[in-house]
Amino acid sequence: MLIGVTGDTHGDTAALRRLAARADVSEWLHTGDFYRDALFLRELSGLPVEAVAGNNDFALDHFAYNKIILRGGSKIWLTHGHKYRDLLAENQRMNADIIVYGHTHVPDIFRREGVLFINPGSPAFPRRGSAKGYAVLTAEEGRAPAARFVALT
Repeated sequence: MLIGVTGDTHGDTAALRRLAARADVSEWLHTGDFYRDALFLRELSGLPVEAVAGNNDFALDHFAYNKIILRGGSKIWLTHGHKYRDLLAENQRMNADIIVYGHTHVPDIFRREGVLFINPGSPAFPRRGSAKGYAVLTAEEGRAPAARFVALT
């Protein structure tokens, strides 16, 4: 199963249209900032979208800042990440195999203590010289999850 991972879209409809045109994923995870963009991505792509709110989703307190979802035998903690100083420490409570987060606008994919961390960066407003893009998570039963960054062209 290939899962698109994005976030920090901040209302950039052109970026959302480029994401929706990607045919290599079966669903999307959106890390927040802006939550309504996740709804627009679902409409544009016709794919399921799991989303959380971020620090710029001011009037959306009724939306979750954290979600636990199961895909391909892996437990995924989806969060914007702005509420936590140390995601690995917080994961003691969440007990996830994969932590998907945003907030920094900088893509980062790494493993620490057996946990796969995925920050997709931003397809709209990347920071620290990173490219506009998103991540693709491969989650399959019986195989270790993996992820890669994809630059938007």
